Amino acid sequence: MLRSFCCVVFSFLVSAVYCQTPQPEFIALNGSRNYSDIRTILPDSKNFLWFGCNQGLIRFDGSNYTRFAPDSSSKSISSGRITALHEDAKGIIWIGTADKGLFYYSYSTDKFTSIKNTTNFFIDDIQDFKTQLVVTANKGVYVYHSEKKELTPLPVTATFKKNNITAVKCIADVKNNAALWILS
Repeated sequence: MLRSFCCVVFSFLVSAVYCQTPQPEFIALNGSRNYSDIRTILPDSKNFLWFGCNQGLIRFDGSNYTRFAPDSSSKSISSGRITALHEDAKGIIWIGTADKGLFYYSYSTDKFTSIKNTTNFFIDDIQDFKTQLVVTANKGVYVYHSEKKELTPLPVTATFKKNNITAVKCIADVKNNAALWILS
C-alpha cells in the first residue's frame, strides 16, 4: 500500500513539474521571408541579429528585417553567399563570403568595406585571438593586419596546403590568451 501511494505521489510530482515547464512556440514574424538556407547567425552588441545565407545578409532589429542584397555600393556587399559572421571587440561586424572574400561593416560610417586580395577566398570562419582577427579561408589560416588592411597567411597554412589539409574552423582560447585551435 505504501509503495503504491509513493508511486502515485511521485507520478503527480513529475507531471506537475513537467506541466510548469514552458513549451517553445514558433511564430512567423511580420515582414519575414522564407530564408531556408541560413548558414550563420550573429547577435551583436547593439542587439541586432545578423543572418548570413545564400540570399545575402539580413539584419533583424526585433521588429523589421533589412536585407543587404548583393550590390557594388558601400551600402551593401558584393556577394549574396554569406558563410561567416563575427563581431570584434571594437563592434565591427566582419562578414565572410563563399565567393567574394572578406568584408566589414562599421556602424559609425554605415558602410561595408571589402578587404583587398580576398576576392577569391571562401571564408569559413572568423575569430578574435589576442589582439588580432584570425580568418579560416581557402584551406588555410590567415591574420588580418589592420594597418595594411589585408590578410596574411600564418606559417601553418603552407604546411596545410602541402599536405592537402583543409582548415575549416578556428577556436581561440581567449580566456587564457594561450592557444589557437584549428579544426581540419
